[in-house]
Amino acid sequence: MPHSLQSFFTHFPESIICVAGWDIGQTHAPIERKWHEFTLEELTDLNLNKKQSIYFTPCDVGERNHKSENHRGIRAWYCDIDVSGRHEEVTDEEIDKRKSEVLGRIMVTDTEVEGKRTLKPSFIVETRNGFHVYWLAWNERKLDERYSPVGGLYRPSMDNFDWIEKNIGERLGGDDRARKPVQLMRLPGFSNWKQGRKHSCRVLKEFNFEQCGEFREYCDEEWLQIFGDSKKKEELRQRVVEDIEERRRKLNLHRERVSYHPERSFDVFKFAKEYPQQEALMRFSGAQEVNGESYSFRSSMGGKHLNIVINGQVCSSFIDLSSNTLMCRAGTGRGSPNIIEWLKWYHPEWERDKKTLANTLTKYLCPRNQKMRK
Repeated sequence: MPHSLQSFFTHFPESIICVAGWDIGQTHAPIERKWHEFTLEELTDLNLNKKQSIYFTPCDVGERNHKSENHRGIRAWYCDIDVSGRHEEVTDEEIDKRKSEVLGRIMVTDTEVEGKRTLKPSFIVETRNGFHVYWLAWNERKLDERYSPVGGLYRPSMDNFDWIEKNIGERLGGDDRARKPVQLMRLPGFSNWKQGRKHSCRVLKEFNFEQCGEFREYCDEEWLQIFGDSKKKEELRQRVVEDIEERRRKLNLHRERVSYHPERSFDVFKFAKEYPQQEALMRFSGAQEVNGESYSFRSSMGGKHLNIVINGQVCSSFIDLSSNTLMCRAGTGRGSPNIIEWLKWYHPEWERDKKTLANTLTKYLCPRNQKMRK
């Protein structure tokens, strides 16, 4: 697989590819495998020489076929928009005109159109007769064994999937038959042989919605805010509150065990990595160890990130709340996976002087352990 396709499937790691000739009347069984089991040469031969269409599943599928019972998880919400009917005779010029109108409707997100709004798509695929529109889902990977978050609070829920898909389709005029969790969609980069003619299927890169070099990802809450269903909002709010309280309870238990009942084997470096990184930065705010810099934060990415404000100016670094890590955007030379590396940026000599680094972390993050260490 070329890098471009591999990069595409990082967003759909449990997808399958389906090769079928349904569009041109063939009736033999389709070929269905996990995406990484195909080679580019094989797909190209099937598509160009044997005129087979290439599909993929935007959501996770556990087996090598797209039966509904094999659905495993949500990776995206999607919408299939056609600009002409199945038996409607339309010129290419008219199709292009209708596509332009539909594209304008898709991209209008911040203002209401006929009282209805949508979120800006992560990316759009142009097909022969319209568009396939995708909103990538922000996935939660639960807590690790140390109760550190390694994912988001708002994992996409199957309880909301059908409802979100229905609302998207109604707002954008999507095909209501193409909303299944195991839906097959055309794989960009390969030709569509519908009606025996070759048509391209490509990502409209000029309309990609990217943040920090990655496609924008969404959570259930953002859809609920747009669609305004009070009952579902309350259900989600309660689930989020429960998630937060459970994570806080487990983290506090772990922190109390370390702070109030310290053992000789206390590992301050491990403790610092698990410590909430926002709180860690706040504890160092204004300290001479960080050259007196003051820290504050601004929420971004729908509450998934906290942009770090240094001395009143937003810097390129941010905290990923889903993974409890400090991150830096490429090319800045600043930022780190955790508070330890953040401090080393100010004091490179601490890479070797572990004792000073350990004492500094203890002083600011768990002062009750200072006597024990002395």
